[in-house]
Amino acid sequence: MERILLKIRFIEKLIIIIFILILLSFFRIQVLHHSYYKELSLKNITKKIEIFAPRGLILDRNGKIIVDNRNILSLSLKREFIEKKEEVYGRASKIINLDRHYIDKEIERKKYLPHFIPILLKKGINFEELSLIEARKTDFPEISIIAEPLRYYPFEGIASHVIGYVGSISRDDAFIYGDLNPASTIGKTGIERFYDSLLRGENGWIEYIVDSKGKIIKKKDSKLYKAGNSLKLTLDISLQKFVEEQLEGTKGSVVVMDARDGGILALASSPSFSLAQFTPSIMPEDWALLSQNPDKPLMNRALQGLYSPGSVFKIVLALAGMQEGIIKPEDTIFCPGYINVGSEIYRCWKGGGHGHTNLYRAIVESCNVYFYTLGRKLRPEKIREYANLLGLGELTGIDISEEMRGIIPDPQWKEEIRKETWYQGDTVILSIGQGYILLTPIQVASLISTVANDGIRKTPHFLDGFYDSERRFHRVEWELKNKETGIKKEFFEILKKCMWGVVNDGGTGRATQIQGLDVCGKTGTVEVVSRGRVSSLKPHAWFAGFAPLKNPEIVVVVLLENAGKGGEKAAPLARNIFLYYFGKPVPSTKETDIRTVE
Repeated sequence: MERILLKIRFIEKLIIIIFILILLSFFRIQVLHHSYYKELSLKNITKKIEIFAPRGLILDRNGKIIVDNRNILSLSLKREFIEKKEEVYGRASKIINLDRHYIDKEIERKKYLPHFIPILLKKGINFEELSLIEARKTDFPEISIIAEPLRYYPFEGIASHVIGYVGSISRDDAFIYGDLNPASTIGKTGIERFYDSLLRGENGWIEYIVDSKGKIIKKKDSKLYKAGNSLKLTLDISLQKFVEEQLEGTKGSVVVMDARDGGILALASSPSFSLAQFTPSIMPEDWALLSQNPDKPLMNRALQGLYSPGSVFKIVLALAGMQEGIIKPEDTIFCPGYINVGSEIYRCWKGGGHGHTNLYRAIVESCNVYFYTLGRKLRPEKIREYANLLGLGELTGIDISEEMRGIIPDPQWKEEIRKETWYQGDTVILSIGQGYILLTPIQVASLISTVANDGIRKTPHFLDGFYDSERRFHRVEWELKNKETGIKKEFFEILKKCMWGVVNDGGTGRATQIQGLDVCGKTGTVEVVSRGRVSSLKPHAWFAGFAPLKNPEIVVVVLLENAGKGGEKAAPLARNIFLYYFGKPVPSTKETDIRTVE
């Protein structure tokens, strides 16, 4: 009897254990792996194919299409056949060329994603490859052919930094675009990135009822895609092309801005790159060549290049000095050709000095001693205050994400960042736009625009407006972002006359002079410093100006790396841009026989 009871208890325990195991199995299937088995069951019944929406077009200010779409065909491997990939590769490689390294990376990247997402085998197959695959369709049940839109550039190679390139969602992007199909195309840089949500549109889909072998029985449901909005930019693609031709063979950048509203007419960075390399996707070896190139073609120098502004910064000192009442335009400062600060001597570019110099002659002839003296009276904190007031050392708000902030140094900055004491010599050097100060060309363009507009800061921008799916145009009201500097208008008028003299009264920018057109400007020549020592490289050359004097229309800023003097190298290039914009004949050469010392 006791044995029978033990057996019964054993059987009871065994039944309980089996029952618990069954419950755990149900829990595993119903809870832990619910989504997997739900997907598997639904897959046996339905098949959903996503239809990618074409991105919106991008047009210039005159309605010319500068970014279009062209449909391409891509081969994808269905995830259910992933275990047979070697077999698939072997058969497919006999008729088409496959990049095995790329495919393996895609499989690794998508292994944690839902099972229904296919693996891209090859993007952009040609008609011959399509014909070969279609002719042997029964040999490739695991391969699907997908039609999707691809970016096309009618003005190939022009405005690449502005437009930016597109690509597939990376692992880093997944945190931002988690709701998108990982095979979707998103903007990576430039306008494509900044306005991605406007350009992307909404994908559609078709859902089919299929049998156990995956054969389509009938269509169940569908949703039409919604194409992305088309953007109209302020960019003039013809002017952009001309500017890039002018920069060819140099390292530098040019910004051309509409002085009236802040719209960017042209923005170029040299050397550049071709967006065609990124369509349908850039090859690893091409990316390595671009990203490791010492000339940095991928860098947008107009927004990311940080340079000392040199004598262009004297504009800030002049406005600060007048607004603070430290100088009057008619007051003179004696320039003997140098100034003593402690035990150090800081020299003017003119060895014999400029003699008694007022504000007008100081800007026209770019007298360093005048601004050394003014800077010491203002002090570095006040210089920084006015620089910030005029939009320097901070983001301009331009509608491209890659913009750098720049640096306007003062004693607090030097103590916090460099852990060093500020010396009087630092103030002297800052006063002529050298030393620790770093600005981008777009910031300098914003400064010149503010001068041209008598103290009203206009936000530099590319987007004029966009067309929605109903072809209705929505204009962006950029003027709502205008800011007042608070500096008296009369001081801007005085400064503009001084900048007119730089070009038209024997000043450092006389290479920009154009008969019948009152060009105003300021040149800059900046020594290249490396680890505290002046480099043997040629200085950077600046020209920053606007035209005409009355009712200014455009702002032009030119920065050429290691080119020489601003008046000799940057000014002639700026002159050609002014000539082109105002419809005047442009000389066939960028060289000039005008010589300046600065």
